[in-house]
Amino acid sequence: MTHPLPTPGDAVTGRSWRAWVDGFGPWNAREARLGAAWMFEAGGWAILGATLVSEAMEHVRPWGRVHAPDRSPWEWLVAFAVIGSLFLVGQLLRRTKGLSAPIAIALPLVGTAMQVALNLVTHDATPGAQIMFVVPVVYGAYWLRPAGGLLSLGAVLVALVLTTVTQLPARAAFHDTVYGTSVLVALALVLIASRRTRNRVRAELERRALIDPITGAHQRQVLDRALAESLATPDAAGTALVILDLDRFKVVNDTYGHPVGDAALAFVTRAIRAATRPGDLVCRIGGDELAVLLPGCGAAAAVQRAESMLAHVRDAPMDVTGTSVSLSLSAGVAHAPTHATDVEALYAASDDALYRAKRAGRDRVVVAL
Repeated sequence: MTHPLPTPGDAVTGRSWRAWVDGFGPWNAREARLGAAWMFEAGGWAILGATLVSEAMEHVRPWGRVHAPDRSPWEWLVAFAVIGSLFLVGQLLRRTKGLSAPIAIALPLVGTAMQVALNLVTHDATPGAQIMFVVPVVYGAYWLRPAGGLLSLGAVLVALVLTTVTQLPARAAFHDTVYGTSVLVALALVLIASRRTRNRVRAELERRALIDPITGAHQRQVLDRALAESLATPDAAGTALVILDLDRFKVVNDTYGHPVGDAALAFVTRAIRAATRPGDLVCRIGGDELAVLLPGCGAAAAVQRAESMLAHVRDAPMDVTGTSVSLSLSAGVAHAPTHATDVEALYAASDDALYRAKRAGRDRVVVAL
């Protein structure tokens, strides 16, 4: 029997399905895993506590002051089986290493189903039982993406209606459903908005941590990661690294002050960017040194790029309160695999070429040996 070979369309369909599922999945798999563990364990403790308190109060329902019938051994067995299952799932989640999007989505649905089963078996529709529906709503709204949060909310609302309609008189079921729905919807929307705000603030803080505040260039760690990735997936033309140093930067600082020195660094960075391609990466690696990563660039082309960067700075003096200040750069160029094949060696080769450019009189490009 022959099997048809997979087509590109099949791969696209698979990717589209995964992307669709991921749209409901967690913002962060690790956080969602710990949140799910909290959800199941909190549910177990809350149900256990509510059950024991209820028995201690001699089966009196606090909202109606109505004496509840004794629970059968079967009901007690189911109740403690659900409680034990909640604790077990929580502990398993704490010990697992990953949490896929389908599992993250299914967890609040499973928790909701277990709560409904417990309510129906124990014939319990008290507010104390219904309040547990808050837990999967909180999990879905905060740890899942908005679509997943709304899915969890929808499942909980269906469970709420099922519990109240089957366990309460019509009037009480209507009131509990309306009030419960209002509270749960408001809670879910607030948490979804809160999580999205948190994500935006976090992303902005992470972005700022990777951007030099003076020049607007990327920080050293961004260059390290990008260079490692570029060397790990070599291009036919290779990868070049250009390290540049602002000549006589101390003189600029001493003559015009540190604010002008900072402005000179920003001015030079803009000039360098004007001579780069869209895929190139400009970084400040410390003090008055900048670096430009040129992926997919041959050795000869890298030298031409470096010469262009120096020309952009040399040909456009910086204005300081009406005074024209001429600036210049020295540059060292190293190419992989011509001069090195790993990150540290490429850094060393480019840095050595820069040192030789400065010794030779500055304002020039020197290629690694």
